[in-house]
Amino acid sequence: ERAAAAFAARFGAAAELPGALSEIAARREAGEILVLATASSAYYARHLAERWGFDLVVATGNRWEGDRLTPAIDGENCYGDAKLRMLLAAIPGGHPRAAFFSDHVSDMPCLLWADAPVAANPSAPLRAEAVSRGWRIADWAAAARPAGPE
Repeated sequence: ERAAAAFAARFGAAAELPGALSEIAARREAGEILVLATASSAYYARHLAERWGFDLVVATGNRWEGDRLTPAIDGENCYGDAKLRMLLAAIPGGHPRAAFFSDHVSDMPCLLWADAPVAANPSAPLRAEAVSRGWRIADWAAAARPAGPE
């Protein structure tokens, strides 16, 4: 737990983008339930979710042998169709109106399910999908870059 918390603190600080943090704060203020859905390992994703103010975590589980973490996955890898199944199972009260933010085309099942899909700092394939479907594109990385000479 200490190692996971330390990793999340270092990685979280390095990965945070002001635009993303503002979006999280605005949605929290609006009373939305915030779910971090990631293929990353749950043992450290929980710490990232806590740092960023998420309510729930849907992530890939790992097998433990006593107090030893193994590289084996416990259950499904939280990726593609499995991510959507795991997300739906975790949402309290069924299918609420939902926004879903992703940077990768592997999340198409979740993006197609969402009422408000958002391509956030998208990969080139996801950006192309978002443009063709008229989805919102959030370029939080661009907002974090220092301004160039005027």
